[in-house]
Amino acid sequence: MTYLKKDAIGKGAFSTVWRDKKNPDMVRVETSDHVKECMGMGWFPKSPLFPTVERTEEIGVYSMRFYPTAKSKAVTGLLCEHDAELYKALRNLSVNYWSKKAPYELWTEAFNSLPEKFAEEKETLLEALDALTNYGDDACFEISPRNVACENGKLILLDCFFLQSQLAQVR
Repeated sequence: MTYLKKDAIGKGAFSTVWRDKKNPDMVRVETSDHVKECMGMGWFPKSPLFPTVERTEEIGVYSMRFYPTAKSKAVTGLLCEHDAELYKALRNLSVNYWSKKAPYELWTEAFNSLPEKFAEEKETLLEALDALTNYGDDACFEISPRNVACENGKLILLDCFFLQSQLAQVR
């Protein structure tokens, strides 16, 4: 099937995303993103927090369900109370990149600082961070309305992790 750039529904630093013409509930992701590769290889934790990303027969091409992203900053209004609080807690995390520590260490500390009521999500985020060490110790996390989705009141982290070194290469 031919996908034209003009038909893309999303374009980021690493990926171009198209709605699947045969199945509009799915998207095709053409990417050089190590995070998507990690997810597609099955190394990311299985969790409702993350979409299921599947490898295709083409190198650098993945398939996943289509999730409409939150179009406004009112993400919390779309989420159940627990997930709205989680979203706010994740948005409030920050790391000091001027530290001599590797981003992996900084984000491990940040995730460990989440309140106890998010213990399950904290473990999931730490597992995802650990999975990304297959690519280096510079995994970072960024959460905003453009890289999350909401489904039935639940938060889905679509594109929140990235590798600092890989981002520097494409910029």
